Amino acid sequence: GEWLEAVAQADRRVRLVRQGNLGVVAALNRLVAMARGKFLARMDADDVMVAGRLARQTDFLEQHPAGGVVGGWVETIGEEGELLGEVRYATDAGAVESGLVFRNTLAHPAVMLRREVLSPPTGLRYEAKHRHVEDYGLWMAASARWGIANLPDVVLRYRLHDESVGARHSREQERASVSLQVAFVQERLGIEATESERRIHWALAFDRLEGTPQFCAAAMGWLRKLATANRERLGEKRGFAGEAFLRVLTGRYVAVVRKARMAGVGVEERGEPFGAYMHAGV
Repeated sequence: GEWLEAVAQADRRVRLVRQGNLGVVAALNRLVAMARGKFLARMDADDVMVAGRLARQTDFLEQHPAGGVVGGWVETIGEEGELLGEVRYATDAGAVESGLVFRNTLAHPAVMLRREVLSPPTGLRYEAKHRHVEDYGLWMAASARWGIANLPDVVLRYRLHDESVGARHSREQERASVSLQVAFVQERLGIEATESERRIHWALAFDRLEGTPQFCAAAMGWLRKLATANRERLGEKRGFAGEAFLRVLTGRYVAVVRKARMAGVGVEERGEPFGAYMHAGV
């Protein structure tokens, strides 16, 4: 609008770019291609940046040259700006990467990226095939080459409303997320997921747990399969950070145990390899 034009005229660092509605992915990739700076910061028009965010994230990436992406915690706000809550994402790089197996561990509007992550010829791109989860797919791809982390500070106030992508396309996001998650573990761990295991993964990722002996056995079998495959990959210096990955799997294992308890189903509560990490959850 007129206000943006005035800002761009007053500050030569601001470039106002106009284009037709070609979708979020096309807009993001165009802006990445136009960028000249060392780092790229992302946020949406209806969110609010916390003062000092850019400086803190820039400092982090300068101090961690192997880091490619850094996010942070977010406060959720309503349409009128009222505070609704706070989301504290994992901050340790191993936990952020391992957590991607079951959920998106970075808030897209709160991230800063090293431009090199997205620069040709070897850089990554936001992929149109990952519609509505283009950021999630990018973090997974980036984690194979770069460190990803979150600052232990609120860096953004994220506005919730009925017209957000998450609200309007929640089911599509869910299906796309599970497809990414299963492909992620298959590629990183060198395994194949059966159709039954894909359904179990969906249930674990989106808390669609069932309190039946059959579900509990299948869920624990899938979690142990992931743990075993990762242990074998670590010997090849591949896979996920061992302890961080086990903690993520244990979190889902604990959820299954709790659901079974509520349904009166007996399960092995401290089975290997999760027993050592269950003191905080069960």
